[in-house]
Amino acid sequence: MTASLPAVLEHLRSIQFFMEMREENPFKIRSFRAAREELKGLKEDELAQFIKENRLTEIKGVGKGIAAVISEFWQTSTSADLRKIIGGWPLSLLELDELSGLGPKKIRAVYEQLGISSLAELEYACLENRLVELSGFGQKTQEKLLNEIENIKARRGKILLCDAIDETREFRSRLPKEALFEEVGALGMRHEVIETLEFLVEDKKGFEAKHLEKLGLKKSPGKREVSLKTKHGHSLKFIHVAKASFPIHRVFLTSSPEHWHSLESAARKKKLLLTANELKKSDTILKIQSEQELYTELGFVFHPPEAREYAAEKSFEFVNPESLRGCFHAHSTYSDGSNSLKEMLDAAKSRGWEYFGISEHSQTAFYARGLKDADLKNQWKEIDQYNKKSAPFRVLKGIESDILKEGDLDYPEKLLADFDFVIASIHQRYGLKEMTDRIVAAVRNPYSSMIGHISGRLLLGREPYRLNYEAIIREAIATHTVIELNCNPHRLDMDWRHLRQACEAGLLIALNPDAHSVEGLDDVQFGVWMARKALVAPSQVINTWPLKKLLELFSKQREKKAA
Repeated sequence: MTASLPAVLEHLRSIQFFMEMREENPFKIRSFRAAREELKGLKEDELAQFIKENRLTEIKGVGKGIAAVISEFWQTSTSADLRKIIGGWPLSLLELDELSGLGPKKIRAVYEQLGISSLAELEYACLENRLVELSGFGQKTQEKLLNEIENIKARRGKILLCDAIDETREFRSRLPKEALFEEVGALGMRHEVIETLEFLVEDKKGFEAKHLEKLGLKKSPGKREVSLKTKHGHSLKFIHVAKASFPIHRVFLTSSPEHWHSLESAARKKKLLLTANELKKSDTILKIQSEQELYTELGFVFHPPEAREYAAEKSFEFVNPESLRGCFHAHSTYSDGSNSLKEMLDAAKSRGWEYFGISEHSQTAFYARGLKDADLKNQWKEIDQYNKKSAPFRVLKGIESDILKEGDLDYPEKLLADFDFVIASIHQRYGLKEMTDRIVAAVRNPYSSMIGHISGRLLLGREPYRLNYEAIIREAIATHTVIELNCNPHRLDMDWRHLRQACEAGLLIALNPDAHSVEGLDDVQFGVWMARKALVAPSQVINTWPLKKLLELFSKQREKKAA
């Protein structure tokens, strides 16, 4: 039996956790942490090759001891190191490590003093107020833990869109090109978080026997809907349909009730009958060979699957990657990025963009190597030299400035005035009124061009801030301040559900990748999907604007707010 890369990473994390619980040698603990970080950059087939050729020690951070652990686990799904370090402790203690409010010392305390060894036991203890009097805890800690436990319970069994796409890409690579295999459900509609990976497949005898084994899945009884689990434990569903019904059924399975109802209503007005499988005129089934044909027949512009949340539109232009002229919010090794400034700029230019806004972390963000004045001058000098050689491509000098406690930005006004643009972001959590007041104050600041990741959410990881979104959006529209749609698939913030009405009222947005690497620039695609879901017109997305119009906007913002 072989293991998967995620399972190997989890196994090393387990050993690291119990080493921390036993207060083992900190250097050894760090070595396991470092090895895990390096392994995350590998693909599963690459790791398998290293193991097969006994070359694990060639991976940075993997010594002989950790290599032996990985090899043993790969073959047996366990290791002597884990059994030894666990000793008599229950493995379920690992569940408690998911809680940000607990570290090894506190986990050991609740286990040794209260006998708690799982999330369920901890939740029960909190509900019984058993942590209130425990040293190092108290009422507030107990309430925070209860909230975190609720979030963890809600997240289990779910998968981020980016991970679901990776799994789908792996499936597709194993199937013949002619196989009818399309994403539907939440995955097809590009929801941020997905519970079940759903696929529409041709109802053809032998599909499962021919293809499921290639996908690494077991053959199941021949049913119209087949529910399985992937090797990573995610729910998977295959829905079988006749080839002739494929286009219409895919639209059906990628439409919200509101969108599908608008299609049905349009069909009735044309004296047609639309069902999940066919479009009929009297007793005649109309031949629909593509999803585009269905929309055309019903009098609508084609809506891609991610744009089927609201009623269908007769005329609408959707944002697409090709319409983007550039992007903002990217980090290099000047702060916490993994690629040099030149590498980031070259990558942006190679994508055919006309401009690119670099925006490192500001000085208060010491945890992310935020830039001091001298660092900024060095970067600006490098940008000036690049711009001279790369015209007409233009690099814009930006910064992601922390919004400070009173809503101020992170540098003196004299320095802020020298940036081409400023993204103002909050990186700390406060109460609803205080958070809202700070962001509104930042929106009003003459030097704030955009507000970054407005809700602070991390999908499947951190709940959004409590904010008065109406007040913030109203102020942003009045001052022409742009709200970022952060395209990082772990954020996708601002939530697309807030976007449609706001953009129709005049809100401008920017599709910002928040890239910390060259590869991260590709995340703008996730932002395109979210903008399409909200039916945001390209004119409201400043990335689609030419450079001259963009610079005029930034100048207009400062003039209007300073007046």
